[in-house]
Amino acid sequence: MGVKNRGVNNVEANLNAFAGNMINRKAPRAMHSALLAGEAQAAVYAPISTSNFINSYREVFSHDGKTTGYVGYSADDAHDPATQQIFSKPSAKEEFLTKEIEKVHEQIIAAIKQGLSV
Repeated sequence: MGVKNRGVNNVEANLNAFAGNMINRKAPRAMHSALLAGEAQAAVYAPISTSNFINSYREVFSHDGKTTGYVGYSADDAHDPATQQIFSKPSAKEEFLTKEIEKVHEQIIAAIKQGLSV
């Protein structure tokens, strides 16, 4: 006596569609939201003595189910603590990007959770 399995193909197709949606659409969108939160906080303390520090970039990559995001500035010495930096902006700090993104860690986690919610 056998048991008939009905709808297994539909369940499998729906699960694959859900996973594909999460990996290809929701995860990169959530990562962009998280990077924007960190970048906004870091912009307050970014030195703007040159236009290189104004030009920031965000990159999001998805590979093998992992989504990775980067945020940075186009200046070569923007994050090098060994480089002597002279700031014309009073609120500017050294290693501003690393320190300020750590401060908004909870907001970044919330942005990712909101972006991945169903």
